[in-house]
Amino acid sequence: MVTTEVAFARSTWRKSRKFNAGVRDLARLMPMELVRLYVTEGTRTPRVPLTCYDRIDELRALRREALLGEMPSVEAQAQIWLDEHPAEAARMAAKHRRSTATPDMLLGTAVMNGESPAAGFSPETYLIAPSLRVYELFMWYDESERWLQN
Repeated sequence: MVTTEVAFARSTWRKSRKFNAGVRDLARLMPMELVRLYVTEGTRTPRVPLTCYDRIDELRALRREALLGEMPSVEAQAQIWLDEHPAEAARMAAKHRRSTATPDMLLGTAVMNGESPAAGFSPETYLIAPSLRVYELFMWYDESERWLQN
């Protein structure tokens, strides 16, 4: 079995702590299901104060900033995978009607630009780009819900 160990910038860890503290605060004010509904679909609920949605937007911006800080590593890892798998890369490029495949094609634009609400990825995806584990630092789940993810 292949394992992947990754390290993140100290600033990413600081942003993760700040993000998770904000998520804990939000969980005291509103159900996390409603937070995720807003993050994934933009749906607001009338019974939730607008200040909560403002806070979610602030946390989303913080999350995206941190994820984008790690994307150069993700992009490099994905490009190495594409270079090592030319047949797969050629199929991907043809599917997108391009001459060459890109990390965006492989992993998705929303993932590469830090806007995906994903909490994590498949083991196969982590083998392609181990640094995607940064998404696990920025999950839209409160501590009391984390056990549901395993």
